[in-house]
Amino acid sequence: MIRRDNRSILAGVGMITLAVIVTSMLLAAFLNNRCQNQFRDALAIYPGAEIVVEEYPFLAQQRVELRSADAPETVEAWYTSQRAASMREQVVSGTVSALPPENWIVAAAPDGNGSVITLAQMCP
Repeated sequence: MIRRDNRSILAGVGMITLAVIVTSMLLAAFLNNRCQNQFRDALAIYPGAEIVVEEYPFLAQQRVELRSADAPETVEAWYTSQRAASMREQVVSGTVSALPPENWIVAAAPDGNGSVITLAQMCP
């Protein structure tokens, strides 16, 4: 009768579990880094606005908050026109792979002077 050692069957489970955990962590780090880089590269900074807050947490919402002296309506119109121009350019060139995101929120500044612009994106 062949006798099997049960310990040898279970010995590989720990290594496989460790390999799965490490691979998952590396994949998450890669995807997060890629998403953050895409967000930073695609940031549309309103002319004359200054960056007030930048947040790039791991696997969460990436956020940049800007402050502008212009009225919220003016800022909103600028972002809308930039998005429309980008969409038009993609259609004309025939490279419509992904529509530009509408990832901004424009609000009146708390002190009533100008606008607060929030640009955000979820990673991944």
